[in-house]
Amino acid sequence: MRDDYGFQFIPGIIPGYHEPDSKEAEHQHFLKPFVDELVVGYERGVSFYGSHATHGSDQHIPYSRVHKFALGPVVMDFKAARPFGGLSDIGSRLYCIYCKVWHLFYHLRTDFDAWVSNDDNWLRKGAQKWRSAQSDGERQSILELYGTRYSELWRLSYFQATKQIVVDPMHTWYLIILQRFFRGKKALGLD
Repeated sequence: MRDDYGFQFIPGIIPGYHEPDSKEAEHQHFLKPFVDELVVGYERGVSFYGSHATHGSDQHIPYSRVHKFALGPVVMDFKAARPFGGLSDIGSRLYCIYCKVWHLFYHLRTDFDAWVSNDDNWLRKGAQKWRSAQSDGERQSILELYGTRYSELWRLSYFQATKQIVVDPMHTWYLIILQRFFRGKKALGLD
């Protein structure tokens, strides 16, 4: 089902030579039409004229069923997932969205049993404060405290960034690790 094009929806393609600036949340207007549909589909639901099973039958009643739908996991590479989820940049001190491991103090810590999970309500609160901030300085201080910016995805009442944003490991594996391995002279024994 995941590879069937009938179950995929691409709301738009970002035009231009440069990606939108994540610091100003410029990419959010690309998500807005898609999230508008998701809000209606989850809160109110949609009715269709019919389906393949009811079409042409004697008991067909158009628009008789209400269907609700929601956003599942958002699968992107690490660099794309952060701005679309309204999270801080990949180079920030808040580099993990799933836990509260941050800054150089926690860098290379392997005692994962002591890591504290991040709270989605905390992230949502920070996103709302970032959106209502009046100045760039105020937005920057909110970003440093909460680690989040506003995203259109926060309009979804059920959205949980720590559970629904899934980083695709294959991008990292194929595009970074294997390229560096095969381009390096030592890896191929050419030194």
